[in-house]
Amino acid sequence: MWSGSATPSLTTWTKIPLEAGTVAHNLPISLTGFIGREGERLQIRQMLQQTRLVTLTGLGGVGKTRLAQQVAWESLPYFRDGVYFVPLARVESAAAVWPALARVLLNSLCEEPNLQTLVFDYLRDKEMLLVLDNFEQLLPAASWLIEILQQAPQVRLLVTSRERLHLSAESLFEVEGLCVLPAEFTEFMECDAVQLFLHSARRVCPNYLISAQDRPYVARLCQHVAGLPLALELAATWLRVWSCREIALQIEQDLGFLVSDWQDLPERQRSIRTVFEHSWTLLTESEQRWFSQLSVFRGSFTRQAAAEVIGATAQLLTSLIDKTLLRWSPALERYELHDLLKQYAAEKLAQTPSVQEQTQGCHCEYFLRLLHDQGQALNGPEQQSALKTLAEEIENICEAWQWASEHLKLDWIESCLADLASFFMLQGRSVEGRSLLTAALKELKTARPDSKVVYKLLAQQSALLSLATEADTAQAQLHECLAFFQAEADWAEAAFCLSELGDIAVYQTDYQVGYACFEQALALAQQTQSQELEASLLRRLGNVHSY
Repeated sequence: MWSGSATPSLTTWTKIPLEAGTVAHNLPISLTGFIGREGERLQIRQMLQQTRLVTLTGLGGVGKTRLAQQVAWESLPYFRDGVYFVPLARVESAAAVWPALARVLLNSLCEEPNLQTLVFDYLRDKEMLLVLDNFEQLLPAASWLIEILQQAPQVRLLVTSRERLHLSAESLFEVEGLCVLPAEFTEFMECDAVQLFLHSARRVCPNYLISAQDRPYVARLCQHVAGLPLALELAATWLRVWSCREIALQIEQDLGFLVSDWQDLPERQRSIRTVFEHSWTLLTESEQRWFSQLSVFRGSFTRQAAAEVIGATAQLLTSLIDKTLLRWSPALERYELHDLLKQYAAEKLAQTPSVQEQTQGCHCEYFLRLLHDQGQALNGPEQQSALKTLAEEIENICEAWQWASEHLKLDWIESCLADLASFFMLQGRSVEGRSLLTAALKELKTARPDSKVVYKLLAQQSALLSLATEADTAQAQLHECLAFFQAEADWAEAAFCLSELGDIAVYQTDYQVGYACFEQALALAQQTQSQELEASLLRRLGNVHSY
């Protein structure tokens, strides 16, 4: 037991001998067992030794309640007067907190005006752990927790909430999704997320085993929901009628797929959308607007990007972090949005098409401008820094590029086309770059078949084709583009086509043709004062001389 001061040290926590009797409690008995989180459970128990108010925060469905209950069970031997679980999900006002406590602690349904005093009197000399579950809608009552701690110096509080309590005395523990490993890892089957999925699957398919064919789709599913326990349990129920592949693909397309008809589960937890809807209702109107707009980002994003694309302030982003709807990575200095939350936010944004269109346009303009600005450094001394920046933002850049292609933003595409191709070429990711350019070509050829940007796209796409297997295709496309640019008197683009044709000829050991192409290209580069291309062509001519 803890003894002595009101804030006992780590060394004062000792177990009650079993012969001393059982400890009083009202903890719910789990019917499905508890999977994993050994490290988190130990850390929370240690925190409870060192501080009297621990708040478990996290996204709805992440398992805060189950984790708190498990820690409470494991903490029973350390609290002489018991461990009590106080459910607050249905308590809608701060004033109703005291009756909820009285029902649990005093077994009383009374609504006396001095109920608060009765609770204080009862707790004053108790060595007890109180687990207050689902406190997020009762934040105005958070200051009363401090009064409990002051009036009852040997009581400790373990609180679960989707939002931090904003109390100086609280110690925060953010509950995250269960551990997920890639399918190719040897330890894949032992990771917590897979174990929970398998455990849940066997409740509906007792003989279910994760086959070699299912393994990559189980990994894909676990990774998409980021180990969110409720999502894994809901997904597993579909194994009665769907394959793992179908389940994984459907979740990525439809958030409403994660739903169950379990009668013993609270209605607010029978679907992921309902869980998220509760968090949505706790946001202010401006927070709702900004949160929905964050869905346009792909992967992670910076504070500057959020400010320029949607006008988000640092205070707003911090508020969403406090409400566990957004994560901040200090190591990367970037924000992250859970994939399922992003799906939900995108649904909300789509309900206001004008705002959606404007936000996506701002996102596109910001990242294509970033691509162009950084692209100017790809052939200079700042190349490595530029490559690093572009690699960090490539998911958002690709999203912006696709949106610009679909919405025929020809000026934006033309301004950064060469920069995008150069990045993928320098990164050795030509296949990925070629795919993006090919998709853009398909859109633009249909809508603007004779525009100059179509031929610029075709020329850059040709430069990304494999010389080993697609040289003939590249050569034919480059000749087509060269003829167009010569007719348009666009000598800079004509020089680019000639330089690429020279590379193909050299690869095919036709050095004479290659040299001729480089010479013609050099003359045009000098004529148009394309200094970077001129320098590149001089190097190429020098290399041909060596053969």
